Amino acid sequence: MVVTRIRYGLGNQMFQYAAGLALSRRLRCAHRLDTSYYAQSPVRTYQLNHFEIHAGIATRLELAVFKAKAAHPFVRRSLQFIRRLCPAYYPRIVSDESLAPDAPFFSVTGHVYLDGFFQNARFFEGARDTVVEEFRMEETLDEQNRQYATDIGSCDSSVMLHVRRDDLAWNEDTNRLFGVLGMDYYARAAEVVVRRVQNPRFFVFSDELEWARENIRLPYPVTFVAGNSQDKAYIDLHLMTLCHHHIIANSTLSWWGAYLGRGENKQVIAPRNWYSQPDHFSYSVAHDDWLLL
Repeated sequence: MVVTRIRYGLGNQMFQYAAGLALSRRLRCAHRLDTSYYAQSPVRTYQLNHFEIHAGIATRLELAVFKAKAAHPFVRRSLQFIRRLCPAYYPRIVSDESLAPDAPFFSVTGHVYLDGFFQNARFFEGARDTVVEEFRMEETLDEQNRQYATDIGSCDSSVMLHVRRDDLAWNEDTNRLFGVLGMDYYARAAEVVVRRVQNPRFFVFSDELEWARENIRLPYPVTFVAGNSQDKAYIDLHLMTLCHHHIIANSTLSWWGAYLGRGENKQVIAPRNWYSQPDHFSYSVAHDDWLLL
């Protein structure tokens, strides 16, 4: 069995789920989710239930297998027996500390508890089709979002532009780690799109839409997508995927909007520096065929 710890916002949830899905497929075993983080989170909500995912929520007993210190004495004795008899099947906790071919994620066997961010498509590259299928949204759109979907679908060159500011601009720790993308990035990205795409129409998504309205100035048609709060990020994500081209922020949400985007010959522009400190992680979040600015 593979149990994946799910936490933080929707984009992070999707990376974590996709890694667990890919690993469970490789090991040909069940996939369960540990969503206990959301019982203590006053801000974030679990949102994977709005997609067509197949993994169920792990039971207390299933979680106890990986948290033996707090488990029933019978569980602890059983695990000790397994460890002596068949060490390869002893439950292991695996993080995403490396993308090397011999990293634990890519070589582990037996029962696994995944605890990390897994923010790179290489963790699930062998399961892309299944990942795309399970991340289809089940939710029915309300009238306003149906209109946005219609508007996106009615133009030949829709461009998603995502501005992430809220926690990056006002949370000191998050700002120190990621930083806020400046308007120069969006201006340069828009110039690239205009050179490559005929008659673009920009659809702007943001967690601070009023700031975006005041600062995003483009000599092309622009629609600001309003009305979806943080706990409805899955709707914004769905609308992002409908766009032909993508200008993303240093945000896992818009990363998935671009990755799942259905446009032919799609152009994706991403920030070269995902973090304020480039060496924070040893691998790049950006996808291989995206243009980095």
